Amino acid sequence: MQYRNDKGCEMTRIAVNLPGVTPVASYGGEALSLTNAIGIDFHYINACFTNFVFGLTPVVSGPTPPAQGATVYTCASTALSVKLGAKGHGGAGSEGFAIAVTNKGAISCSLDGFATVTALTKTKSAKPITFVHTSRSQTYATASPRTVVLAPKGTASFGISFTDAADQQYGNATGCQMYAVNVRLPGAKSSRTTRISVASIDGPLENYVNSCFTAFEFGLTPIVKGSTPPQP
Repeated sequence: MQYRNDKGCEMTRIAVNLPGVTPVASYGGEALSLTNAIGIDFHYINACFTNFVFGLTPVVSGPTPPAQGATVYTCASTALSVKLGAKGHGGAGSEGFAIAVTNKGAISCSLDGFATVTALTKTKSAKPITFVHTSRSQTYATASPRTVVLAPKGTASFGISFTDAADQQYGNATGCQMYAVNVRLPGAKSSRTTRISVASIDGPLENYVNSCFTAFEFGLTPIVKGSTPPQP
């Protein structure tokens, strides 16, 4: 308390840079005012009385930050539902679909990063099928991973993108017919693999995605909040 109400203790504004925003959003020139932050009789916060230290919560959805002492733990795989989401819409030759993740648990939890995905074809593929961390079509954008906090019943998603006319030599051989993908979410406790059918992606006449036509390569977006993966 040695400084009491010295002018140097009067914190009247703060400048905020949001994490992961490109270009970085800076409010340094138009700082956020703290006037009335602790009542109408004060036009500042006494920074000296805080011992010159303030605590931050992570950015979360909604108007209310986590309560004091609240910890958001990594999601348990048993609390998550993983299902096929909506088909994406890119330009000609650009395809993709979303994988939707829903928190079935009673508390908020977090996910961060890229899922591990493997392809299942009707017979052995002519070449290894890979899933990379960059977009492979105009359906979804390449993005960097960020921590996603899922409230109970909240939804997150990631996108799988591909082209459909890159390698025609194998035609519709059964080794090209990807009928499902196995998905393991990043960091989820008690990690488990979920098999997801992709039979409905190309309509009722084709119950598979032709992985040969993708040049045996699919793009992944990181897990993001909401049901729509990053858009170009």
